[in-house]
Formats: sequence, structure tokens, C-alpha cells
Amino acid sequence: MKRVLFVLGGHLPKPSANGACVMQIQRALQTMGIASDVVCEGASYQEIPYLDGTVYTLPLYASKRSGALIGTLRKAGRAMLWPVKYPGAVKAYRAKIRALDQEKNYDLIIGVAYPVTAALACSKEENFALYELDPIANNLEVHQGVKRLMRHRSVQLEKALCRRARFVLHLRCDEAFYSRGEFDAFRDKFVWTDIPMLTPDRAVPAAPAEKGRAVTFLYAGNLMRSFRSPAPLIALLDEYAKTAPVRCDVYSRGDCEQMLAEAAQRGAICPHGFVDAETLSRALAETDVLVSIGNKASGQSTPVPSKIFEYMSYGMPILHFYAGKNDLVPSYLARYPLGLVIDPADDAAENAEKLRAFVADAVGRRVDFDTLKTLFPENTPEHTASLIAERIGGTE
Repeated sequence: MKRVLFVLGGHLPKPSANGACVMQIQRALQTMGIASDVVCEGASYQEIPYLDGTVYTLPLYASKRSGALIGTLRKAGRAMLWPVKYPGAVKAYRAKIRALDQEKNYDLIIGVAYPVTAALACSKEENFALYELDPIANNLEVHQGVKRLMRHRSVQLEKALCRRARFVLHLRCDEAFYSRGEFDAFRDKFVWTDIPMLTPDRAVPAAPAEKGRAVTFLYAGNLMRSFRSPAPLIALLDEYAKTAPVRCDVYSRGDCEQMLAEAAQRGAICPHGFVDAETLSRALAETDVLVSIGNKASGQSTPVPSKIFEYMSYGMPILHFYAGKNDLVPSYLARYPLGLVIDPADDAAENAEKLRAFVADAVGRRVDFDTLKTLFPENTPEHTASLIAERIGGTE
């Protein structure tokens, strides 16, 4: 049996967004007869069975208590090493990778960025492949603050990783950036795919709206004032609520709690904080419209939240708030039969009227999964898994 090792940041027991993507690919690989293991960071060392392999968690960033001065000096030292920051984590990853490879003889070792440390730790292995679920040189944080002055470090590191990799899996949202001249030397290694979160197991049965009841919206995910603020959502629902009952349940964490609490006093917003997956799944099944908020990005960064493809998997109506020219989600929703994109810069009353028309037309309807697969074939986990399988000689 062929066997693959993924090395990344967060997986089980609390998957990150990238970890959730990798889990979907692992399931697809299993159906192709390819086993997989994972090495990732964790609070402690664990070996967690998953599918036909094991997730090995490493305590890479154990906290060290120190005074304010020592803490500041440590941060300054890490800043000088950016974007790697934690060389010790690279060594710990690498030791575990090599021990496992000696035992299991992997056909492929896939370093998943971000974090950079995971990809860097794999790069000395002959069977290394780079999977940029988050791009390195075109990452959102590379275009923010003082890190813009050190962008060349990210570029040089990514070039070094591309040079060593057998191939590089890139996402479609980064195609324009990597099609520029800066990475021409590695174009033959680039393999294009997309976020692998479109799956049939989330479909929610259609439920026609009852007349007179409040239309329900739901947002789930991080909220940050700097790049994904709930302000446009709050403003639109305040306007909408002037003529019709409405409720939006917000399941989030971040730095917007005060903003949400103030909006809750007016009635439309119902903040719940961060909840477990089972609670969220039940809430999703009982709502009318799912809410997406675009990431504000600068420079050439064009991030697409994986959440939008989870939402599509439910087949439900989706309301998206446009975040500017770097926001590529509207290009996906243009193909999705039950999507509405709102530009917060437009007139508030006109946006509320667009939403009323959308609610009247879309609530209670669903998009079936066969249609979704046809519209977004590269967003199925099977697509990315097949690209990996082809490059290790398929199944035995």
C-alpha cells in the first residue's frame, strides 16, 4: 500500500482550517487505497488513530516563563528570523519526520504551509512535496505592517522550498501571483488545484420558510476588526430589521465581542462565542441563510476563506460581504445558484432591498451536490487526492 505523510500546524484533536482540508484529502486518499499519517503541533505528545494511519502531535511551542525584558528579547530574536520564527520547531518536526520515514518508508512527505516551519522541516527529504494551502510569499501577513519590509525573506524561502520539492500544489486564488515572472523557474513544478472542502456529507434538507417568522442568518468563524469585521453585517441587518423580523446567530472568536454585544442590544445580532462542531452543525441545519465576510487584504494577497466551500456543501443560500478588489469570493458565488454579494460601499437602503428580494427568492431552496460537483470540480477533496495519487504512481 502506498503511504503519504502530511506535516502541518493544527490537525486533531482541534483541526485548524488547513487541518480540516488535509483531513478531507486523507479520506479521499483512503478510498484510493493510499494510507496517510500526520505530524502536527499539539499541547502534548500524542498518537491519535485516524482512518488507516496515525496523527502524531508534538508540543513544539511549550511556553517558557520569563520576565518582561527576557520576553521582549525573545520576541525580538524571533523577529530577526522571520518568517521561520521558531528554529527549534523545525528541528523537532524534522526528527519525527525522519524517524517515521525510516519506519514506514513514505512514498511522499507533504509539507503544508502555513506554518512555514512545517514545510521547511520536510524540505531536506528526497520525497518532499510542498502544499501551499496558505501561500508563503503571497501570504496575508507578508503585506501587513513592518513585515512588508522583509517580504524578500519570504520570497527567498519559498524559492528554496520550490527548488527542493518534487512538485508544488497551489490554489487557484494564488494563480495570478505565481504566474508573474518572480517564480518562472518553478512553473514546471506547479500543480493547480483549489480548496478541498466541497463534500456531500453536509447537505441540509430544504425547509420552506413560514410566513411571518423571523428570517434567520448564521455566521461562523473568526472576526477581527483589522481584516474581517462584522460591521457591514450589523449595518445591513439594522436596515433590514426596519421592515421585517430578522435574527443573525454569530458563532465567533476574535476581537469584536464589544461590537457584537452593542449590536445585540438592538435585537438582530445574537452572539454565541466559539462553540464545538456538533453545536454549530445543529445550528446550521436550523438556519435560513449562511453569512460570509470577505478578508480585507492589501498588496497582491488574494485569500479565499475555506469556510465558503463548507457553506456551499450545505447547499443553502449564502450572503457574502465584499471586502474589496482582493476578495475573490464573488467570482465563486457568481457560479453558485443561491448566492448574494453585498458591497458595503453601496447605499444601505438599496442593499437592504437586495437582501429582501434574495430572501424571498432563495430561502427554503437548496443546491444539490451533483450540481455543486459540476460547478466546482476542483473543490472536491477527490480532485486534490487524485493529483497526489498520480504523482506517486497511483494505487497498488
